Amino acid sequence: MFNFEEWSQDLHRLIDLMEDRQSNDQDLSLYHKELEQKWDELFQEENDVYVQFLKNLLSLTKGVLNGERQEEELEQLVNNMRSSVLLEK
Repeated sequence: MFNFEEWSQDLHRLIDLMEDRQSNDQDLSLYHKELEQKWDELFQEENDVYVQFLKNLLSLTKGVLNGERQEEELEQLVNNMRSSVLLEK
């Protein structure tokens, strides 16, 4: 089963490493590949509610940036997710 929290922690670790290496002018190509793999891993998890939320968020954000969707739709998606997570706790 997909563990979003673990995936998220790995992603933050990887980003921290990349930022550290970048500040030392080191090659980041290996980290870019690992980062791509992390995102591919995430988007393969079709049934995870967090993944579905992120996919919807990405789609709506693109729509808002392209002028095809209203910003209020994006805000509503985030508010709905926030409410559902708070209700679970």
